[in-house]
Amino acid sequence: MIRESFRKFFSSWKYLGEVKSLRSTYYVFELEECFAVVRPDSRLKDSYNIVFLTKNIVNSIYELYCNERSLTTKKILSDRKMDAFFPNVDLKTRQLLILQSLLVIVSQGKAKVRRKGRTLSFSFLS
Repeated sequence: MIRESFRKFFSSWKYLGEVKSLRSTYYVFELEECFAVVRPDSRLKDSYNIVFLTKNIVNSIYELYCNERSLTTKKILSDRKMDAFFPNVDLKTRQLLILQSLLVIVSQGKAKVRRKGRTLSFSFLS
């Protein structure tokens, strides 16, 4: 019963692509009401972490910053508007959620990611 539920759940995932960051590769999927960002766990071999982001949050971040160039997660993190998107989470978790939202936008072809030293920079495409 549980196995069949998992099969049904994962069969509806639409693969959008993969995005490389500084230390990991993220695999992005679109579901009916959200996006899933999957990355290998750095501590456990053959394990993965999955984060679900609502389409509303990802689309709102895109709308807020779609005219930006060389945008970093640190710059977005300092924007007080993020308090409404990610309430009740610590700053490190919020920064990770912002990063993963930006990676979804990259996988959709709406932005490009560039590495500048130890920092990722995002530029939105018009």
